Amino acid sequence: MQPGAALDGYLSLDERLREWFDCWRSPVVRAMYHKQYAAAREALSAAHAELARGRLRPEDAEAVAVQFDYLDFHIDKAELGPEAARERFQAVLARLEQPAASAVAEAVRLRLLTQLLISADRSGWCELPTAELTELFEKVPACERTAELWYFITGWAFLHQDLGYLEQAHEYQLTHGREFVAEWAWHRAHLMYLLLTAKARREDVRVALAHIAIEQPLREFERYLWPLIQRAGLDDDGVRELYDKRRSAIESGELTLESAGL
Repeated sequence: MQPGAALDGYLSLDERLREWFDCWRSPVVRAMYHKQYAAAREALSAAHAELARGRLRPEDAEAVAVQFDYLDFHIDKAELGPEAARERFQAVLARLEQPAASAVAEAVRLRLLTQLLISADRSGWCELPTAELTELFEKVPACERTAELWYFITGWAFLHQDLGYLEQAHEYQLTHGREFVAEWAWHRAHLMYLLLTAKARREDVRVALAHIAIEQPLREFERYLWPLIQRAGLDDDGVRELYDKRRSAIESGELTLESAGL
């Protein structure tokens, strides 16, 4: 049972389950990063089939099933785009709003509900003001305040210009450096904080660019960070050249997770 190498930091299940889950989820996530959506669906189908064999305890199986459904939605969103995935969002939201039967699955559900609503806020499907995010976040058990959750909160805080949450996210990325895509996650949070506080330098932009290895963070950089970089006058010829080279390397396939050592 070793379809892919584990990607750490996504789900804070205990060790008896983490290895199983990471083993089956990793091929799905990596295929999505490479925009190989058919391969992602095939890997997820294999994961569902393994889950159906009944080798996990019922409470563990429920927690994993919730996560797999969440992954399935994000494959749709990545492949079809936010507008086409909007109807599917309502079905996933309805499921995640229903309490789980076991404590393990309930903890996962609360985290995924928070992430889903952050994603919906970003896509323009609903609004998630600070008070509502705080209410959601406070319900998430400490064991489920994972790198993935903080990655979502970082983006939300930047778009909402909420320095309180952005500072917390920045601290988390700094102190949990061994988790999933830790280098990019920290530089992303760091640059976002510096841009919002008008402390960013060209070197900060260059360092962040050097840690982008796949398309999703590149597109986020282009859409959300680049306008503030330009507004701050940090887009000199050297920064623009590095930006163009990085984009070309990613779009051509010359730069990948594997070639970047991630």
